[in-house]
Amino acid sequence: MSSIKQWLTNTFELTHSHDNNKNIASMEGIRGIAAFLVFLEHYVAVVEERIGISDNSELVFSLYLWIRNIGSVGVDLFFVLSGYLIYGTIISKKRAFLPYMGRRVKRIYPTYIAVFFLYIVLSFLVPESRKIPIEIGAAISYLIQSFLFIPPLFSDTGPLITVAWSLSYEMLYYILIPIIVGALTLRGWKVSYRVILFITLAIVGHIYFYYYDGPIRMLMFVAGILLFEVINNYQKQVTTPYLGGLVFIASLVAIVLLMLFEIPHGGWWRQVIVFIGFFMLCYECFSWNSPTSRLFSFNLLRWFGNMSYSYYLIHGLVVQFIILIAAKYQLILPIESVSTFIIFGIIIFSATLIPATLLFLYIEKPFSLSKK
Repeated sequence: MSSIKQWLTNTFELTHSHDNNKNIASMEGIRGIAAFLVFLEHYVAVVEERIGISDNSELVFSLYLWIRNIGSVGVDLFFVLSGYLIYGTIISKKRAFLPYMGRRVKRIYPTYIAVFFLYIVLSFLVPESRKIPIEIGAAISYLIQSFLFIPPLFSDTGPLITVAWSLSYEMLYYILIPIIVGALTLRGWKVSYRVILFITLAIVGHIYFYYYDGPIRMLMFVAGILLFEVINNYQKQVTTPYLGGLVFIASLVAIVLLMLFEIPHGGWWRQVIVFIGFFMLCYECFSWNSPTSRLFSFNLLRWFGNMSYSYYLIHGLVVQFIILIAAKYQLILPIESVSTFIIFGIIIFSATLIPATLLFLYIEKPFSLSKK
């Protein structure tokens, strides 16, 4: 038993380098929770699309709606963590742009390329799920756009890897934040002025998106930026050793209530709630050895969080494959019971861990996380 634990430790423990950002165990666990929330959203969506949720069970259908709404915030949590880490790296000291972007590309692309080519191969093997256009010129253009994370921002065509829309936001943030910090000379500002600037940006951004459609989820990076400033400069003055976990739970409940009562502008209110809830959760977890922090520092959850990028990219294929097979051969009829819904989900989640682990061990870890 000890040898298995030692292997898991050696395999999934990572030593990160975020300059003045020390390793935060609970951050790794929160990343694991974010990945699991993304899985839940995709699981219930594909089940509803391919198999169906029986109208005979109001409880199952309600559970489906709740999970789908709660699961959709997983990506927002990833954005908060990225906002925190990347801003901390940039604001700590001046950096040359090209080497900085080179490190970002190294972190993102090796794993992405492996999954990208897997999707291309599967497009030919499973033509009914093909996204690539038939015409050669259109196909090349589509693949280039998908490879460069362009489609979600500049066209109506979804990317080849569906979840890669979030990487478009990530790359845009990677590019913009050093430009903003450099152009405004933010390193020379007083901390309080920087905090006022980003609070103003968050308020103005949310007001703007109340009236106009747009990428409101980009504001979650601002939550991460404020998180870094507050933790590194005001931690001793502001203490919330238990409040963060409670606000996080309350925010998830509020998201469900927005859906149940069909609150006007529910999508906007959802984003405001997520902004506050995730800020408070991370503030508590990154600042104190609180019960919430210890919960998110559980080893298995942290190790899952450390391979969450590989999991995020590959899990959708496994979910689609298993549910397609189940639907094709009628292995499971429209789901009518909560137990079936949960057991089927556990089976699929367990299956997704296998290719994700292989991708992490043989691509992400050696090519993106190696110190060489």
